Amino acid sequence: MMIMQEKEAKDKKIATQKVLTLIFPEYKILFTPNSLLFQKESETIIVDSNNFELFQEVLRQIFC
Repeated sequence: MMIMQEKEAKDKKIATQKVLTLIFPEYKILFTPNSLLFQKESETIIVDSNNFELFQEVLRQIFC
């Protein structure tokens, strides 16, 4: 979430977007100042401060 809020973090955003695209290839991934958006056709999934910890835990379980 910190990456999205940094103005000078373009390289980190690009790297993060590439990794997320590998994990979720069917979704278009967008950064907003306070959230991640996963879009596919008419579906939009929002990862924000309310559910980021859960999202992070799921990624840890997948990769650890």
